[in-house]
Amino acid sequence: MNSLSRARRFFDTVRYLKPVQLVGRFWFRAYHPSPDPGAVPPVRKLSGHWVPGLVGVQSTTDFRHFRFLNIEGELHGRESWNDTRRDKLWLYNLHYFDFLHSGEGDAGAQAGIIKRWIGDNPPVGGNGWEPYPLSLRIVNWTKWHLSGNALDGEAIHSLAVQARYLAKRLEWHLLGNHLFANAKALVFAGVFFEGEEADAWLGKGLRILGEQAPEQVLEDGGHFELSPMYHGIVLEDLLDLVNLAGVYGVVGGRGKSRLSDWIPAFAGMTHTSGRGHGVFTYDSPGSRGKTLPWWECSARAVLVNWLQDLFPEVAVELGIRGLDGWPGRYLRRLRNASLNRARVNVVLGERMARRLVEEGVAEDRVRLIHNWADGEAIRPVAAFENPLRVGTWGAVRGRVLGESRAGPRVWDDAGGDPTFAGA
Repeated sequence: MNSLSRARRFFDTVRYLKPVQLVGRFWFRAYHPSPDPGAVPPVRKLSGHWVPGLVGVQSTTDFRHFRFLNIEGELHGRESWNDTRRDKLWLYNLHYFDFLHSGEGDAGAQAGIIKRWIGDNPPVGGNGWEPYPLSLRIVNWTKWHLSGNALDGEAIHSLAVQARYLAKRLEWHLLGNHLFANAKALVFAGVFFEGEEADAWLGKGLRILGEQAPEQVLEDGGHFELSPMYHGIVLEDLLDLVNLAGVYGVVGGRGKSRLSDWIPAFAGMTHTSGRGHGVFTYDSPGSRGKTLPWWECSARAVLVNWLQDLFPEVAVELGIRGLDGWPGRYLRRLRNASLNRARVNVVLGERMARRLVEEGVAEDRVRLIHNWADGEAIRPVAAFENPLRVGTWGAVRGRVLGESRAGPRVWDDAGGDPTFAGA
């Protein structure tokens, strides 16, 4: 490549960068903070319980042999953590510690690999001290502790040292999901510990999340990377944050339990339906239907929302903390994206119908059915004689997937009892 081509490529790269990225890149290269092994902030007392998440892909059975990216490797001595013969992304996965939540080993073995990492990776050299794996590991160690295990004194001290270092190595030069992960880790550390230093981590993390969420979540509810993978990553990040807030008494039980349903409902629905199938969400699409637009578009299914309330507005009115700022705006945007993708949104009252129209939902997509039942009018109807199914919904055939408080279910045309989707 000649000099002119290299200059053109450099220009085509730089011209899309934001000023904060240019400054951040210079700062990231020039500033190399030293680790701070000072006194550890006290650990904050819990006031709730961590809700277990989805079990990840198993990557090891003995914490010595690992399989990442379909490539197997062995952890020999301390040099294995930074083996230059390994792809960097493979080594990143080794340092993430996602395997703590994949069902591998008992608590003793898991504590052992944490202790080994601390001994093999002193501050601040190697892949494990780069901001992104550092961020994911802070979160994973904290989640492991909140899941009924116990970080020992050495691990808690290491966690504090890692958080201090991360706070000075934020990836402003990359932005996107990297900066989001940095901020999430600071929030986790800021809530796990308490005191002035921890409050500073928490405040910085929340400020970044508040700035990034409106940019990274588009008007249609998708992630600005335009990738289902990145959407899933950020969605899980948000779920973890709400889960964390519930553990420390910030978000009420109803909001926490509803939000924890997003991922299992989404996982079930993405594997059960196809073109012409029906998707019926009961309760609030704000709690479960928010992930439906991407699934519905890809599968060409027909989406029908049955709204019992509007979330997160109802949670805010009930005084549940943590949802009246950017998290609430993020959830409303996802909720409204689902409502606008639906063929029909069934509401129970005129005020709710007006509210949806005010939120930008097309009036012809809102159907009022009052919240009462006529025992004479309700009777079994064959699937393709059902006026809703062949008329309002628009020629739904095959499966109908229903999402209720008990979880996702599927009904086939043949009838019979519903089966759990993704259970």
